[in-house]
Amino acid sequence: ASGSEDGTARIWDTVTGGCTAIMIGHMAGVCRVAFSADDVELVTGSADMTCRVWRVETGECLQVLSGHRGVVLASYNADASMILTISKDNTCRIWCRDKYNKSLLEYVCEYIVQNHSLKHSLLMSDHFP
Repeated sequence: ASGSEDGTARIWDTVTGGCTAIMIGHMAGVCRVAFSADDVELVTGSADMTCRVWRVETGECLQVLSGHRGVVLASYNADASMILTISKDNTCRIWCRDKYNKSLLEYVCEYIVQNHSLKHSLLMSDHFP
């Protein structure tokens, strides 16, 4: 997958090199893309201060995670039960699957860490469990 300054993310077929899906919805450049472990979902972080969760197969936006006040980067944990978003607003947020309505597969913000440096958060996102 790749992100672009035009606000889109694209899924690429590694065999043919062709684009299989285009995710349209961000209002500014896409800075980070990450697949869930099962490759069913993709998260994108953007300069529009949001993270979006996408269904890879269809390119459908499943959810917009908002609340940051700066560029957002995002990553899944190993089983895709959580998403970590980090921002130039010096916060990171941990979004957890809704425990009470798993059929919706929505994420809710459970934790906000204030005064967290982006440099430290970037290191943390690479090792997010």
